[in-house]
Amino acid sequence: MTAFGRFGEDGASTMAISQDAGISQSYLFRLFPRKRALFLAAVERAFDETEAALRGGASGSSTLDELRQRYAELLSGTGRDLLYLQLHVYARSLEDPECQEIGRRGFLRLSRAVAELTQAPAGQVLNLFAHATLWSVLAVLGLPLPPGRET
Repeated sequence: MTAFGRFGEDGASTMAISQDAGISQSYLFRLFPRKRALFLAAVERAFDETEAALRGGASGSSTLDELRQRYAELLSGTGRDLLYLQLHVYARSLEDPECQEIGRRGFLRLSRAVAELTQAPAGQVLNLFAHATLWSVLAVLGLPLPPGRET
């Protein structure tokens, strides 16, 4: 996911992907005969791991502030590649129906998880995602996140 998050589907080399995974390139192609299949699987996993991070291992409820903090932690740590990969799939969605479908399903799943965890009204859930997306763009551009990360 690191290579795809940083370079996108077209820019990520299968050599870098196999090295990141700690496997040979030939084994990588046994698992995923086409780079496209690997990219789509990585996107699905990125959404899975993002949801798990937002849930924070909690079985109960969370506040919007807790979820904001978890998202900010993703951006400041190794989770940033998960979020960058999601940005790639959103951008590809303009011309790629397969990416659009995966992006749509993933986004809806994340928004439902936030709504379930927080019991917040739809407008507040949407507001959280609006700010989280802005934070991802700021991070990609190398700009600082807003102080306090208020939404």
